[in-house]
Amino acid sequence: LLRAMKDMQLKFDEFEKRLGEMATLEEAEQSLYDSGVALPEKITTLAGQLEAMIDKGQLTNAEKNLMLADFKEKQDKAKLAAEHALEDNKPKKAEALQGQVALLETKIKALEEAKPITHSVPGKEEIRKLESQLAALARIEGSKQLLPVEEVMKLNAKPKLEERLAQLRAQGSGWYEKEVRAIEPKVVAK
Repeated sequence: LLRAMKDMQLKFDEFEKRLGEMATLEEAEQSLYDSGVALPEKITTLAGQLEAMIDKGQLTNAEKNLMLADFKEKQDKAKLAAEHALEDNKPKKAEALQGQVALLETKIKALEEAKPITHSVPGKEEIRKLESQLAALARIEGSKQLLPVEEVMKLNAKPKLEERLAQLRAQGSGWYEKEVRAIEPKVVAK
């Protein structure tokens, strides 16, 4: 999200440059430009929140891997820029860039050592229990043998079980969509 917002800010900067040169924006560009309210402030706020999450070790494995790749890329660019600064006889700039490289190295090590967090699906155990009960009812429905009345009467509970399962899945969707799909039943007879 932060990267997308920074890319958007670059577009806005280009739009402002073009507007400053008295050029007109296309309709889609103008609409996008008009929608960019307080983008620099939002970027600053989001960057601060992301930094705090990194410091507190509140990243998922996927977020951790993205941040590691991003930091390593920045570190490589800073190393290269420091080498060019030394070649161009700019020792102060090279020193500042080497400081960035060291800071990024510290952040990379801290991230590599950080244990990623995992989000659990609300009602996960109840979902599994309901799935198990529905699977048992599916076996009863599919049975080709004559069953006792008590067994057949168990099928009356099926609509309520399915309704409760749907409620739990709806509660767990959104933020944890991937995890919810991962525990969906493989076969639930309807």
